[in-house]
Amino acid sequence: MYNDGSIYTCEHYYWDNDENEFIINARWMFEANYPDMPDYWILKDVELASASPRNAPTPDDDIIWASVLNDGVNIETMQEEYYE
Repeated sequence: MYNDGSIYTCEHYYWDNDENEFIINARWMFEANYPDMPDYWILKDVELASASPRNAPTPDDDIIWASVLNDGVNIETMQEEYYE
């Protein structure tokens, strides 16, 4: 299960109209809700990690943000952030 109020990171993928591939690191915060209500995730931050090819034009931040929100949390690549 997920820890209430914890931040999780995961990778997302975005392809533009020219078939350029972008890997995006996103930070999500998990919030547990009441037992009869669904839990939810809040997108906190996105960062472009890489582009293929390297010289591909970077998409606007709004496009990246919308793509990650549309995808939702990627449970396959998700890791909880730990602070020391």
